[in-house]
Amino acid sequence: MSRHQIAPDSQARGRLRRVGVTIATTVAILAGLAFAGRSMQHHIAYHPSRSPLPPAVDVLPWAQEVVLTTDDGLELIAWFVPPAPGIVPRNQAVLFAHGNGGALDGRASALRRPLRSEALRC
Repeated sequence: MSRHQIAPDSQARGRLRRVGVTIATTVAILAGLAFAGRSMQHHIAYHPSRSPLPPAVDVLPWAQEVVLTTDDGLELIAWFVPPAPGIVPRNQAVLFAHGNGGALDGRASALRRPLRSEALRC
């Protein structure tokens, strides 16, 4: 074998070393991401406010607050918006689920316009 040729065993060991380094690097990166995600979880999770909601009429002047009680006794606060004066109800309803983050008072701006639109009055 000449001086410049690499022995087959040496080539295989080099490839195996590169594969091992790639796998170890990948595992280290994934472990780091998992650790970062776990340690940041508290900061990205929604933490509901313990303060009471303002009265419905303070946020939406035409809304009424109602309490819905589930079979297991849980009380859910909802806001009822009756049809505008002079509008005959036609068995229509809008259910607005504000999602996990926030509360009704923080989502009222999204409700003001549609609740008074002509589309909902027909």
